[in-house]
Amino acid sequence: KDSHFTRPLTADQWNGANTRMAVWNCAWVVIKNNIFFGTQIGDKKEALKQQYIAKDFKEGFNKNTHNNYLDVWMSLGLIGLILFLSGFFIMHL
Repeated sequence: KDSHFTRPLTADQWNGANTRMAVWNCAWVVIKNNIFFGTQIGDKKEALKQQYIAKDFKEGFNKNTHNNYLDVWMSLGLIGLILFLSGFFIMHL
């Protein structure tokens, strides 16, 4: 079970920090497998779930990346991430 403020904490519980680290690790594996073009927009959730299954990370099944940059890179690849980041600079020009 996840740790909670009203219960005692043990080392084997999931909390916000170690859950995000596990999710980001799974997302990074998906990114490395689809680095340039990504998984495409509709397929990222399924690819992330497959990685959760491969790593036996049952706690992550209903969790997204909680990181927009990883999410964009996973969905659209490196090319999409560069276009996404360039929007921050073009907007100021």
